[in-house]
Amino acid sequence: MKLIKFTIITLFLILFVFCGKDSTSIENKQDDQNESLASLINKKIIFEIEDKKYSNSDFRLFLRFKFSNSKEILSNEKLLSRLLDSFIEKSMILYRADNASTIINENDIRNYMTENNIQKKNWTYQSVSNLLKVQKYLYSTIYKDISVSDYNINLYYRNNKNKFIKKDEIELYQISLKNKEKAIKIRGELLNSPGKFDQLAENHSESVESAKKGYMGKFETGDLPKDIEKVVFSLGINRISRVIESQFGFHIFKVTKRRKRRQLYLSNVKENIKKELLNKKILFEYNKFINKLKNDLNKRIFLNNLFFKYISIKGDSNEEKNTNTLNHIPDGYVKYLSKL
Repeated sequence: MKLIKFTIITLFLILFVFCGKDSTSIENKQDDQNESLASLINKKIIFEIEDKKYSNSDFRLFLRFKFSNSKEILSNEKLLSRLLDSFIEKSMILYRADNASTIINENDIRNYMTENNIQKKNWTYQSVSNLLKVQKYLYSTIYKDISVSDYNINLYYRNNKNKFIKKDEIELYQISLKNKEKAIKIRGELLNSPGKFDQLAENHSESVESAKKGYMGKFETGDLPKDIEKVVFSLGINRISRVIESQFGFHIFKVTKRRKRRQLYLSNVKENIKKELLNKKILFEYNKFINKLKNDLNKRIFLNNLFFKYISIKGDSNEEKNTNTLNHIPDGYVKYLSKL
């Protein structure tokens, strides 16, 4: 009887071990199949520009280059579609830049990464090189001669004066507390000694402004919640407000400075106008250049080979169209590129 039991247990253990091995083997085989399928999809050609071919793998590298964490992006097919549009445009420009023998050396890359505080682990050498090559080619081909005259700046200012009006503005301080009774008590103390506001804010306020003695900053009409705005914009200079309740607690406000609605001088907004007009010109010239490239270069796009479903742009809104461009060069970038 003992021998029979021992035999049954032994057979059961052998069966269990072999079943376990089979299960693990099946899982490993499934993983291998998934990896093989992913590898096959990544190798698929998604578009061609003349004799140059690009795969899903190339597009994924582009995504990792633009975004440190691309997991959320990979689930957004509309965003992926617009990013693919941008990748195709960039690849067309890169094709022309290579044909024009545009050269980027290691010193250019090192300077760019240093000036923009970019860590080497985030961007590969080739990615940065391609970016600078594209931007250098754009600068030398269409951007370098773009300028905005003082006449155009003055004309824009005269025709858009309503855009350069500063609203009523105050400089605001607060003491914020969670407890209503404590807020009422501190307000009573302030009514007797208004000069103690800074000290009380620093010692008792429970908001981040306590480190700055209650200083919140400058606010125009429309910046604050209506119930708070109504109180603070009617306060006299250095007068103490009543206790105001909000979703964050109980507040005591003080206004130290006030400026009335006024027209900003051209000298105050000249640089902002120049940037706006320059960006508009750059974007216009870029779109014109890209449209010409699309007509001049032979390209084929294989949407069925993509690892996601492509969603085309619907409608003619400027917002949607502009997602399909590299837009403008960031501030200071023209200055940097002019050195290349």
